[in-house]
Amino acid sequence: MIDVYLQDEIKIKTSTTDQWGEPSESSTETVSGRFVYKTQIVRDAEGQEVTASGHVLLKDRTLGYDATIEYDNTDYAIANIHRIRDFDNKYLKVFLK
Repeated sequence: MIDVYLQDEIKIKTSTTDQWGEPSESSTETVSGRFVYKTQIVRDAEGQEVTASGHVLLKDRTLGYDATIEYDNTDYAIANIHRIRDFDNKYLKVFLK
């Protein structure tokens, strides 16, 4: 049911590190999602309250806090990730800072 609203082109940038902690590879994946500009106070991965400038709705996937979301030529860091359910699918609500 939420799939109808996933019309925005979202780029997910991830990078991996080698055995010494140096960046070795980076990849960019383009997915469909819904970007919403909405300022909210959320808790980040460390438990601190941060101001999120918006959120993205994505289909359920493996996504870490070290990934970067690009929308409209602007990069956003991930503040928090919530899993939400529709009747037949699972989705992610990713809060961005």
